[in-house]
Amino acid sequence: MSSRRNGGTVVIVGVDVCGFDKSFTDLIKEEVYQKRGIAREAILINASHSHFAPVTQSWITWQSPNQKPDSLYLLQVVRTGIIKAIEESLDNAQPPRLYLQRGNCDIGKNRTRIEGYTIYDNTVDVITAVSVKDQKKHVLYLAGCHPVYTDPEVNNFTINANFPGFSRKLLADDPDIEHAIFLQAFAGDINPKDPFRKSGEQLADSVLQIMNRATQHEIRGVLSFFMDTIAIAITPPTLSEIESFKAANLPKQGEMLADRDVRWADVMLEHHRKNRMPDEMQVYYQTLNVGNWKLIALSREVTTEFGVAIRDLWPNQHVSAIAYTNDIPSYLATDPHIRAKNYEGYGSFFWYAQPKPFPLKSFEKVIDKIKHTNH
Repeated sequence: MSSRRNGGTVVIVGVDVCGFDKSFTDLIKEEVYQKRGIAREAILINASHSHFAPVTQSWITWQSPNQKPDSLYLLQVVRTGIIKAIEESLDNAQPPRLYLQRGNCDIGKNRTRIEGYTIYDNTVDVITAVSVKDQKKHVLYLAGCHPVYTDPEVNNFTINANFPGFSRKLLADDPDIEHAIFLQAFAGDINPKDPFRKSGEQLADSVLQIMNRATQHEIRGVLSFFMDTIAIAITPPTLSEIESFKAANLPKQGEMLADRDVRWADVMLEHHRKNRMPDEMQVYYQTLNVGNWKLIALSREVTTEFGVAIRDLWPNQHVSAIAYTNDIPSYLATDPHIRAKNYEGYGSFFWYAQPKPFPLKSFEKVIDKIKHTNH
């Protein structure tokens, strides 16, 4: 989807992959800039996070088939497809009237086992672009839920876009809708309650109900766009700590987690050998202001509380928030996850080959940075 106002352009892309590295999205943004002159900060690339898609980013502590994406697939299929979609959107763009509507859809639940921690942001935002020329509707919709549930009639190893793709297909089948684009919001600790086709049906039905019943807020005004970085300091593991960690796991090789931990230790030892062990981790956030609508997009797999907190920063404005954007190198969790040392707050960082989990108070640092930057 592209939107133009007063000579400016922003591009919003939804991609049916599990994730991508920043180097890949930077490559796409540079190519679009060189071809079309669109600012890199104005191009937003969001992953639906389907767990049933081929590998498109580095997971070097996983088993060997998952450690690196196939370069031909990544560059010739995914990259080419994204560039083609952007250029076709730009070439076929027509003056629209834009509307924002908000509702809810309960397709998910908080998957953590932290006592009393059941928060789930079921917000669904729907942005409808109505072509002035032919009145055709193009729909962008945002929801936060992990696409991890297969369907009894679909093989676990069948490539598919899971509920985001199924909901999009159902919406595109509606005679009043020309195109539908899904963007993944804050799904880090949210799993679906049902098989993906049922979740997709529920989400598509909710989008249609929101379009038919919710109050319409027309989006009008000029465009602006920003890309910012939040650097969060960490204390990386020492050489002796890594060597001890590896030694403790070597006797257990053959077990999945022990194999992962040995691979993680080897990556960290290589960081030490090359004197490149990081002492901070970056969270990128992108801001697109399309008239009186603000879209905030965070990198990483972000847990559900962040979305609520970001929208609350501007209670009198139309604000939407998503994650899984531009770079997905780890989770970004709140303090309850970090204290519990659960998957979101601790274990996942080994799978993502990160030097350390985020420290306590990272939530406050991210939200405060976005608040005070106030783009």
